[in-house]
This record gives sequence, C-alpha cells and structure tokens, in this order.
Amino acid sequence: MENVVVTLEACVMACYQNDDFVREFNRLNNTDIKKNTTPIDKAIDEATGKNKEELELFVEIVDKTVYRTFLSLKNKKGL
Repeated sequence: MENVVVTLEACVMACYQNDDFVREFNRLNNTDIKKNTTPIDKAIDEATGKNKEELELFVEIVDKTVYRTFLSLKNKKGL
C-alpha cells in the first residue's frame, strides 16, 4: 500500500473549501470568514486585524481537530 502524504496546508485548504465546515466554524467561534460583507466592512476588518486573527484561529482549529486526527488514524492504520 502506498503511503498517504497530506500536508497541513492541503488539509486547511480542503476545510476552507468545504462550505459546511466553514459555516459551522463561523457559528461555533462567532467569526465571519468567507462571509459576504460590504467593501467598507472588509476594509475595517483588514485594518483592525480581525481577518488575520480569524484565519489564524481557523488554521489552529483545523490543525488540532482535523489534521492531527488524520495523522493519528493514518499512523494506527499504517498508511
């Protein structure tokens, strides 16, 4: 069986492209990533660092809940 190689970056991108995952992330963390907002709201969020903080939280959550779980299961199954 061929080794399965998945990077954290690939895992984050897959989760970010999953609308259900993003919606639940936003709901549980009271965040707004990928939501349609007005240009002025986007500019304010960018200027205050809100976008960066929310994306950093997203990466942290994906790492802890998805990526590490995948690696653990992968190691147990010897993939």
